[in-house]
Amino acid sequence: MALPANQFDAMIRTAVLQLASRHVCTSLKISTDDAHVRFGLPA
Repeated sequence: MALPANQFDAMIRTAVLQLASRHVCTSLKISTDDAHVRFGLPA
């Protein structure tokens, strides 16, 4: 069963934000809390 478009978009957005947060934290060697405060990424 396929997801409705809005649920699919929300799922993809969440996954992308998590990956972006992980990459920022790794490259800058900061915690997820710091990334959240500095860049508004999910903690």
